[in-house]
Amino acid sequence: MNKYIIIIFLIFGFTNIFAQVNEQKFKLAESYEKNGDFENASRLYKELLSSDITQEPYFEGYVRSMKAMNRFSDMIPIVKDRLEKVKNVPTFALLGELYWRVGKTSDANDIWEECIKQFEKRPEAYQFIAQTQVTLQLYDKAIKLLKDGRDLIKDKFVFSDLIIKLFIATGNFKEGMPQIYEVFVKDYNLAQAQGRIYALMSSEESNKFIESYLDEKTKQNFNNLMIIELYAWFLRSVNKFEESLNLYVKMDELKNARGGEIYRFAEDSRRDGQYEIAQKAYSKIIDQGRSQPYSQAALYGYARTMEAIIESKASMSVNEANDLIDRYRSIIKDYPGSMHSAESRLRIANLAENILKDYKLAETEYSNLFKERQFPNLASQAGLTLANLYIKNLELEKAEKLYNNIIIQYKNQLYQESLKAEYGLAEILYFNGYSDSASAKFRVLSKNTESDVANDALNKSVFIESNKQLVKALSDFAKAELYLKSEKYDDAILLFRQISKEQSGEDIAELSLKNMIEIEYKRKNYRISADYSEELLKDYPESIYGDFVLMILADNYTKLNDKQNALKYYNEILIKYPRSIYLSETRKKIRLLRDEKL
Repeated sequence: MNKYIIIIFLIFGFTNIFAQVNEQKFKLAESYEKNGDFENASRLYKELLSSDITQEPYFEGYVRSMKAMNRFSDMIPIVKDRLEKVKNVPTFALLGELYWRVGKTSDANDIWEECIKQFEKRPEAYQFIAQTQVTLQLYDKAIKLLKDGRDLIKDKFVFSDLIIKLFIATGNFKEGMPQIYEVFVKDYNLAQAQGRIYALMSSEESNKFIESYLDEKTKQNFNNLMIIELYAWFLRSVNKFEESLNLYVKMDELKNARGGEIYRFAEDSRRDGQYEIAQKAYSKIIDQGRSQPYSQAALYGYARTMEAIIESKASMSVNEANDLIDRYRSIIKDYPGSMHSAESRLRIANLAENILKDYKLAETEYSNLFKERQFPNLASQAGLTLANLYIKNLELEKAEKLYNNIIIQYKNQLYQESLKAEYGLAEILYFNGYSDSASAKFRVLSKNTESDVANDALNKSVFIESNKQLVKALSDFAKAELYLKSEKYDDAILLFRQISKEQSGEDIAELSLKNMIEIEYKRKNYRISADYSEELLKDYPESIYGDFVLMILADNYTKLNDKQNALKYYNEILIKYPRSIYLSETRKKIRLLRDEKL
């Protein structure tokens, strides 16, 4: 009896030792693999497999390492041995993949067919082998396999996701579109169908086919809102706006939406810059009369679209601004006390300030809207814009009083707006030369990371702290920034120039030069802006603004019709700043200058 006990203990002891050795070997193999030493990793994984070829971790590690070295032929004997013991889909699929990679396509097909015969009722078999074939870019073979599997399993929706992806990958819109449509009418997932159709829209031919297909299906299902909406979306995507609008009108009728669907179309079109069709859509609602629930919104939308059209073509004239103001005033008259009335007053104030330069009218409209407070978001916006107007007119005391008023009124109701007012107060301290107090206030605001002004406050605080020893220069810089806000560009330039000379070599001098470059470019003084740019690059060769200055320098030469110098400086950005945020823009500008098609 004792002899048998000893034998049993010896067996267990050897087994444990063997297991520990294998575990250490496995960890060493993983370490080799992680460090990119695939030769030693594969050697150890193969040794482990020789003791037990059924172990999944050993086999997976071996496959990864061998594939990393592209040693497909050497893998075949091991995979064949494993398939003798482990007849599962992944091993069948892998052996077929290896045969294909080494040119034994007939053997690959035989192995895949054998797998399907053994697992013909299991969807995962078709899925796994198809994915393997996709890896080998055998898209047509994968599609046929999945179709055959679908017929055998007798489920027309099985493998839909993968089949659709393959149709998209191969550009097969004639089979892809019907498949997408069948899935769509099964689950009515509009966003998914739109994404898939968009991926199929690769050519004029594909677009014509998809349009014809959806047109036919819409006519067959003329009361199906989801199909109509899908078709309407497609027509908008291919810029057939009139046809799309007609479908939205039909949807509006079917839903009895009383203009709601048409208004949705108009708003989407306006936001996408499709102003002409947006106006037509708004007009359809307006023509239905004031009794319709969306007539007021349509009138406002129409006016905003007109404003956008004018702005997109050129600078707005005084006459155009006055015409728009008349339109907004008619909305105020017809719909007093409404939100669109308040929004119209905000637009009037904005036009008065920025186009007519009628600051008195702008102040009146902003002030009245702020005092009413019927619509807090609009009222606070009016208050903040009015405070900014006061600063522009160098009326800092008025701005300070208004900011304090905004904080009192909206601290609990509109916290973000009150923080903007706090930032405005910090700026006024800064403009008035109280840099220490301003910095402390900016510092507090910067700690509220969820605030809209946190980043600006942090930059301002860091700037003040970095230059606080340059008392006069910092005070002059603040005054120059105030002049910049008030559009007194000559006064700003004088101060920035003074700082750039007196504090040469300092960051504040470099930033002053940068500001001068931007001011003159904005004023279309391209030669002067170019001169300042070259001065900055000469005096500050390691400037953190280097790529920006090169960009604006090249832009200046483009405006001056000096193509040679423009190309020179654009190319310098590509060479000196390979990680610049301006790279994409720079390449586009180079292609344009070289008359290459974008």
